[in-house]
Formats: sequence, C-alpha cells, structure tokens
Amino acid sequence: MATARLYPNQLPQALQQSVQPAYLIFGDEPLQRFESVSAIVDAGKLQGFDETERLYLDTTDDAMQLAEALQGMSLFASRRIIVVDVGNGKIGKEAGQIFEHYAQQPSPDLLLICHGSKLEKAQQNSKWFKALTQFAVTVAINVPSGERLTRWLQQRARENGVQLPPDALQYLQDHHEGNLMALSQELEKLALLHPNQPISVEQLHQSLIDQSRFDVFQLTDTLLAGKQAALTHMLSQLRDEGAEPVVVCWALSREIGQLLQLKLHPSNQAQLFKQFRIWPSRQPAIKQALNQFSASQLQQALLLCAKLERNVKGAEADPQASWPLISQCCQLLMNPSASANWLLAAEQV
Repeated sequence: MATARLYPNQLPQALQQSVQPAYLIFGDEPLQRFESVSAIVDAGKLQGFDETERLYLDTTDDAMQLAEALQGMSLFASRRIIVVDVGNGKIGKEAGQIFEHYAQQPSPDLLLICHGSKLEKAQQNSKWFKALTQFAVTVAINVPSGERLTRWLQQRARENGVQLPPDALQYLQDHHEGNLMALSQELEKLALLHPNQPISVEQLHQSLIDQSRFDVFQLTDTLLAGKQAALTHMLSQLRDEGAEPVVVCWALSREIGQLLQLKLHPSNQAQLFKQFRIWPSRQPAIKQALNQFSASQLQQALLLCAKLERNVKGAEADPQASWPLISQCCQLLMNPSASANWLLAAEQV
C-alpha cells in the first residue's frame, strides 16, 4: 500500500515525527526540491544514517553504481543515505529493474531519496516508480501561486529577518513572478542591506535597479579567469555606480560556495548546474575554475570572503573604505597557487 503524499511545507513537521525508508521528490521548481532533499538528509543524520552517497542516473555504468549502493555494505557506516537524481525519470531498463528488486525488500539500514524534474504520465506509470511508491513518501513539488506564494514569501522573509509591509511584499512577488530561487536570493540580500527594519517599496525598487546593474556572474567569471585589468575596471565601475559593498561580498561568497558544492559533488554536476541556474553558456568558465581550485582552496576562499564580509559590515559608516578591502580580497582569490597565504591575509583584511 502506498504511503503518504506531502507538500514541501508539510515535510519539516513530518520529519520531526519520523523518518521513512524512502522519499520520492519530483517537480520543476529547483529550490523546493533541493531544500526538501537537504531536509531529509539532515533528518536522516539525526537518526544515525552517518554516510551519504549521491548518484546521477544517466548511463549503464550509473545503474551499476546504483546496484552497488543499494546492495552493498559500507566500510565506514552501518546506516547510509542514498540520494539518486533520476533526471526526467526516463531511466534505463537495468536501473528500473534494480529499483523494482529493491522495493521487494527495502533495507532498514538505508534511507533512499529519489528526486528529479516533473515526471510525465509514462514515468509515473512505470514499474519501477510504482514499486517505489508502495513504501516511499511522495513529496510533490509545485510552483506556488496566489495566496500560497504570498504565504511562502511571508514565511521566508521572517526566516531571513526581513520586514516587508504588504505593498513591498506584493511588489517583490510581482517582480519575480514566482521564481522562488530569485525571491530567496533577493531576501538574503535585503537581510544584509536592511536588517530587522521595515523596507519600503522605494527601497525595494532601488535594490532591484542596483541588481540589474550589478552582474555578479560577470564579476566572478572575470575574477576566476584571472583578468586583472578587467576586474579592476569592473570594481571601479561598481563603486562609482553606488553598488553596496556588502552585496558585492555576499555575491562573491555565494558564487564561491556554489563552486565548492560542484567540487565536492562531481557526479551530481549536471543537477547542480540546474539548481544554481548556471546555463550552458557559462558552464565552460565554471568547469575551468573547478580545475584550478581544490576543495580545500575553495573552503579557504569561502572563509576569506566571510572575514571580508564582517569587516565590510563594520565599515558601514564609511562604505568607500570597503572597496580597497574588496579589491585586496579579489586579487588574492585570483591566484589559487597562493591559497596558503589566504588565511594569513584574511587576518589583515
């Protein structure tokens, strides 16, 4: 008999009550899908599932890895979480049979999480999917609209410490037209610019104008490509246009954090590109950066950015004093081979 069907906003309470043996998370909204997977993984760890393995089903070799993951034993943990990205659900026959076989006798020492984009009717009626639904909780991912979107935005604003009066909330909601990833990122930025204070429509409008001028992708790609002259010009232009230094720091931290996730999970790269909205035209530059940086270097870079952000916040009385700090940080990050000096330099930033 099939188990429960939940929506993302119902998942946290359900996980507090119990963690089920398997979850199916499908839909075309990337933020809710990613956060649902993360919430289940975190809940599983609290229940003693100590090791997490992530797979992306794309080739026959991936099906073999799936079989090993579901049938094998770990040398390091007795209870494991297996996160499987099945894409659009059009998996091969062999992978489908592996799922069907596993569904006959699920292991109590495995927590299985399958996720992907919205499934077509044919995939929903496939043998493997029906077999999994007999014991898995289904989390339905839909893009909220109307009142549901308003409630989502209100809750998200509270979590970020952002105070949005009704007119500002409606303005933000209309501007991003249900793009939850963009809404979430905008709230993170507003939390830095206007912490715990009401935000007017005028302030919100100005923030969105600044965002259209400030191309974080171009700044980060220029930095990672080592184009020193272009980077210096870009930082000067941002300063002259009145860009907020704290937002520049936040953007750098976010981009480096995404690089770190891509570096740590190479087998899940295609899904992470979708999740982070890194389109094909930009992927070659990102892949080149991933070859230049080690995971350890990216972790140090993230720490350097965090220290920079704290110092920039401390210089709010004189924002112009922050730009030399930002420039110094960018020059350091432009040279991965000097990463051994980053933490030392961070103490002086």
